[in-house]
Amino acid sequence: MKKSAEKKNTFDTAIKTIKYFFPIACKAHKGFFFCGISGIIITALTPFIAIMISPMIIDELMGERDIQKLVLYAAAIVLAEALGMLASSIISIVIEKYDEKYQNLFSERMSKRVMELDFQHTEDKKALDQINLAREGMSWYSGGVVGIFQQVFTAVTQAVIIIGVMAIILTKAPLLFLITAVLLAINAFIRSKQNKIDIEFYSRLAKSNRIFGYLGWSLTDFRYGKDIRIYGAADMMANKWDDYNDKQIKEWKWNADKHMPLNLLSDISGAARDFGSYFYLGILAILGKITIGAFTQLLSASATFNSSMNNLINCVQEIIKRTNYAYEYVVLPETYDLDRSTLRLLTEFLAQGGKLALEHGKPSFLEGEPYDFAEIYATTTEEEIFSSVPYRIETSSKGVRSAYRKAETGDFLYVVNTEKETADIAVTCPSAYPLLFDLETLETSVPRM
Repeated sequence: MKKSAEKKNTFDTAIKTIKYFFPIACKAHKGFFFCGISGIIITALTPFIAIMISPMIIDELMGERDIQKLVLYAAAIVLAEALGMLASSIISIVIEKYDEKYQNLFSERMSKRVMELDFQHTEDKKALDQINLAREGMSWYSGGVVGIFQQVFTAVTQAVIIIGVMAIILTKAPLLFLITAVLLAINAFIRSKQNKIDIEFYSRLAKSNRIFGYLGWSLTDFRYGKDIRIYGAADMMANKWDDYNDKQIKEWKWNADKHMPLNLLSDISGAARDFGSYFYLGILAILGKITIGAFTQLLSASATFNSSMNNLINCVQEIIKRTNYAYEYVVLPETYDLDRSTLRLLTEFLAQGGKLALEHGKPSFLEGEPYDFAEIYATTTEEEIFSSVPYRIETSSKGVRSAYRKAETGDFLYVVNTEKETADIAVTCPSAYPLLFDLETLETSVPRM
């Protein structure tokens, strides 16, 4: 039940994110979606040129060998594919221009939000990390508007291609469809595991990415050369750069190590699919059930079906992965007054499907004036938020409090007993080598497992 709920939430988040971006993107640049639809039509038709005409060439070579027909068939393939490639290249260039426009649009919107930050947050590490996460999320992790909707366009394209090749395969070699479908299911499982690794990887990478970029790209600008020499900061910067470079390499290595066994399984699955396809179709050709032209057509259709299904699965999982960088929990603590900018941000957060918990109900005043705050409402509870944290505390004491913090040197779980009586506490957390730190004695120890 928990896994199905997580999947539902994941899909809901993807849909809500797409719904949020679509009206903004469409209002700003409708031409982007016209290019996307044009690309769907051209890309979906292209593989069927070779699938339908190639067997006609093979059968003609095995039969009458009419030169005029062979030239006509070959010219049709070359001309159609050349026109398709030309149109696709033009569309890709235009979409790149729209990508730049959308990046500028959301950069301006993000800059506006940053300018509205309360003064005390301008040097807050958490606030700065969130700003960087948003910036990297739009420009890198998700690919922004174009990155998300290109995956949607590609998914629709692959779905159209799949319907076409399925009709060809099922009418001539039904068992081939079964062989391909089973191995594709295995491949889909492998890909889902890889995507989970990627989501965790980008989350881990974000912890050091802001300072890494600041040291490596911002401070190394020649404009700061004089200041660096005056303050003698060159060695400090170089050492810091080395430290954060090592952290980045460590995360990339972690990602590669996690992917390695899954990549090997994917290669084995692909080899099994090719062997089964050639073996089955070879038997049909030897028995005279299909012509040599049909043999090549079905091989091509099978390969297209496999690649299109893989692309569709990857697109759906990419859409989920890219859009699931969008949402986190927000807890509104007890407060009697809010300013208008905070109210607007909370309203927008809820409209985007964000999860808001009200610790002690709604505020009573908006910038000093009575207000009903009908725009904001709880969409989750603190219990749900607590259930999502990566640790569990079991105790009979009602005075036990805890706080969880992530830092560059590791994760910290603070647990305190506010009662006078001693409390028995059992802690469950995802750590291979946990250490206990006693705040009274300042000593560390290994906990009982």
